[in-house]
Amino acid sequence: MAEALRGVRAIAARRRDERAQAIAWAQSYAAKMAVDVPLVAAVVFGSYARGDFNTWSDVDVLVLSDAFPEDARARLDLLWRHRPGGLEPVGWTLPEHAARRRRRDPIAVEADDVGVVVHGALPTPPP
Repeated sequence: MAEALRGVRAIAARRRDERAQAIAWAQSYAAKMAVDVPLVAAVVFGSYARGDFNTWSDVDVLVLSDAFPEDARARLDLLWRHRPGGLEPVGWTLPEHAARRRRRDPIAVEADDVGVVVHGALPTPPP
């Protein structure tokens, strides 16, 4: 019984460490992004935020900035400039974020509910 408990504790500790490493990785990405564009917030959402990640999970990061270009290709180029493999950024302006919150977009909802802020602060949702 004690052996099994030790094994469970070791697995739980390893999972906490993996999650912490992924969040630190996202924080490093956001810091590099902030050199190129003023960020309002960067938030880890998805499986790493929830803690139910697996071997095939990527690190999902919502990046908010009013300085993002409107052109989708230019925006992706900017978001992917410092992107390490396995990290999946999503970039929205503040008006886009507000509109997606109103529509209950799953990314916006998850960022609000379980997101881990790694840079700046999420705008306060309206009452």
